[in-house]
Amino acid sequence: TRITPQPLFEFFIIIWITFHGLFCCGVLPVNAIVRYVLQFTTYYSVSRRCRVWCPICGNKESKKFLSKVCLTSKEEYDLVECYSCESRYFSPMPEIDEIVSFYEGVFWGEDEVKQIGKGAAFARLYLSSGQSLNEKPKFLDVGCASGFFLKGVQEQSNWDCHGIEINPELATHARDKLALKIHTGTLDNAPFDKGSFDYIHLRDIVEHVTQPLEFLLSCRQFLKPDGRVYLSIPNGYIDSIGLIEFYQNHKVKARSPNGHLYFFNKSSLELLLSKAGFGIASSGTYGIKYGLRALGYLPRKSTWSKSYDSRELWGNSEGFIAVKGTNKPLSYHIWKMFWHRWLMYRGLLKVGLDFELILKPINT
Repeated sequence: TRITPQPLFEFFIIIWITFHGLFCCGVLPVNAIVRYVLQFTTYYSVSRRCRVWCPICGNKESKKFLSKVCLTSKEEYDLVECYSCESRYFSPMPEIDEIVSFYEGVFWGEDEVKQIGKGAAFARLYLSSGQSLNEKPKFLDVGCASGFFLKGVQEQSNWDCHGIEINPELATHARDKLALKIHTGTLDNAPFDKGSFDYIHLRDIVEHVTQPLEFLLSCRQFLKPDGRVYLSIPNGYIDSIGLIEFYQNHKVKARSPNGHLYFFNKSSLELLLSKAGFGIASSGTYGIKYGLRALGYLPRKSTWSKSYDSRELWGNSEGFIAVKGTNKPLSYHIWKMFWHRWLMYRGLLKVGLDFELILKPINT
């Protein structure tokens, strides 16, 4: 509901009444003044609540409702789309306690050998050796989880590797078991100097934070002027289809199965990166088959909707467990990453599930 009062017009009317009462009747119209002040303050308090500013483009117009959603089924939120930039996101944003509760219910299991192999392959394919430099280049993995991936990067490169992890259990594992340099917390309280990192790794994290623009701005300030950022993020258009269809089919709120709060398509992601001071050096799209399934061009699994069902029990996790499910050599993981990169479609495509981008800082 739009509220369209005329506060300035009413202000001049009450001024006229005040002077008229004082000079003509010798009486100050206290009741009228009090009534106006109450109406004026009520207008501004209500109008602030009615304005829902888009956290990406700042548009304050009404948003398109898409579905009812939740994280842990305790609270219910709207999934909305900004008419201006097409960003999709939870409205309002969940409180930190709700987000923490969600991740406490997640089963954390990582294949140690596989993740170390992926980290080593990443170092071989994306990072320079650093051997010819006077000092080691610095690498930061934001949301490093158990640290296995970061361990692989460190073992396969000559880089000074650091990690940030908000989950205390995972951070302790990476620090104590793997002897890695890990900060427990967020970028906001990280003990790093500005412009100190040559490479920042962001894999599947931007869609989880409540303020992605502020988060990327923080990354930007820790990056050197000639540094690079690796960004892996879901294609929000495809990623949100399951939430919307589940709500439409079952008329109950849909759970965001991976805890995603934001859903960016090509245009909204490019706007976000531009506002954060990043340009795109290269980009690609993965998961075309999954995208075709979500769009209905290929059949989906019969159990696709189960992960969206908020009526399912939540929060039975036993915490983090490291598993050793594979003993494939390093050469296998390097070959596999080469293969995936070769299969990756260049550019940001609407039909793919995941975007991969290499970002460079630009002057804003």
